Amino acid sequence: MVITGLTRNQFALTRTRVRIPLSPPNAVSNREKKPQDIGVLRLSIKEKHMKNNKTNILFVCLGNICRSACAEAVMKKKVQEAGLEKEFFIDSAGILSYHEGERADYRMREAGFQRGYNVDSISRPVKTDDFEKFDLIIGMDNTNIDDLYDRAPDV
Repeated sequence: MVITGLTRNQFALTRTRVRIPLSPPNAVSNREKKPQDIGVLRLSIKEKHMKNNKTNILFVCLGNICRSACAEAVMKKKVQEAGLEKEFFIDSAGILSYHEGERADYRMREAGFQRGYNVDSISRPVKTDDFEKFDLIIGMDNTNIDDLYDRAPDV
């Protein structure tokens, strides 16, 4: 597993797209180095092709009822608009399980609806097998990223 981190300058968030550099400058191969800001856990491309030939992306926040649920909805719509539904599997999860089985917060669903997004995910916690299943795991903040590092199985 390759662990990478992005600084705020490398992570450009706009209203319509999230850009992640293809070659983050500070890629490391051990768990001791943690990113200082927005982070990504990424499995090798070889493992991806051994699974299902889809790129599997997981968005993670604390409870999976706002930020990660919204990120999932936005990404699904962008993938659909690009006609790439068969190329990607998009999901979201939470670090904690206290909202497990609940729909996204009604305010997030309403805000998403007003902007043309269907925020319809059901909250679930991150599971150990998520680190094997997903090619890209994106933490919504530094604490989520640290928690992901703590939960990630050693490679």
